[in-house]
Formats: sequence, C-alpha cells, structure tokens
Amino acid sequence: MQFAYLTLCVVTVAGTAFLAIRLKHDLERFRGLWFKVLGILAFAMGAAVLAAGIATSDPMPALFSVIGLLYGGAMIRFAYMNAPVHANWSLIWHLNGMTFLFNAVHGTLLAVLWRWLVDPSAGVELNLATQIGTMLGSLALRLWFGARYNAPLRLTARRSALAPA
Repeated sequence: MQFAYLTLCVVTVAGTAFLAIRLKHDLERFRGLWFKVLGILAFAMGAAVLAAGIATSDPMPALFSVIGLLYGGAMIRFAYMNAPVHANWSLIWHLNGMTFLFNAVHGTLLAVLWRWLVDPSAGVELNLATQIGTMLGSLALRLWFGARYNAPLRLTARRSALAPA
C-alpha cells in the first residue's frame, strides 16, 4: 500500500507542477476532474497510510502521510473554492509540486548515500532524519522562492482594504 501511495504522490505533485505551467491561462481546466480526483485520492490514501502507521507503530508511514494530507487537502480546497484565486496561482502550484519533488528525491538520495558511504546498517532513524531534514529544507526553499517571486502559500487573492466584505 505504501508503494502505491508514494507513486500516487509523485505522479500528483509532478502532474500539478507540470500542468500548472502548461495550463496557466486556463484555471478551470487546471482545476478540472483530473485535479479533483488526484486531490481526493492523495488525501484519502494519506489518511489510510497514517492509520496504518499508527496501527503498526511505524513512524515512516505516519511521516509520509503528511504529503497526501497536506497536498491533497490543498488540492481539494483549491478545486472547490469560490473565492478569487491569487493572480500567481500557477506559479504557486508549480513551486508546491517542485518542492515536494525535491523532498522525495533528496530524502531518498541522502538515505541511500548514507547507507552506501557511511553505515550500511542504518535503520529507520536514518530514514526519519533524512525525510524530516529534506521536508524542512523543502519548506525553506518554498518560502524563499515564494517570497522572491510573489507566490505565497495562500491560494486566494487578498481582498482590498477598501472593498466591501
């Protein structure tokens, strides 16, 4: 189940990163059926993986569930929100996808390299450290790029202070 879930996560974040740029002039097509289905699947599978991690007392599935719960939840919210979207919505989704891909690649790469170069017997603690470390690094990159290119974490447009509520 965890492999299928992680495959779904990679396909989802890669798809949103690519299609956010490809469909940047067509918001409704971007938020179409593909987006809604992947968001719901990612969220539901994230919840199932979290439950499995809790049931088995394994911290790795619980940690990995964050991807589906956060990313899938954001996709569901964005797909169905009625509020005006941020003008830079396509870059926001592109950066979100790319930073999650950064985490997936670098967390795994660091764990593999550590086992290969330093300690072949390293266990779950190594996986937790590399994944948490790259998650924090990804968040820092996302915040930095977001600030640099006007792509905040929020997906809605700010209301003007003069506009009626």
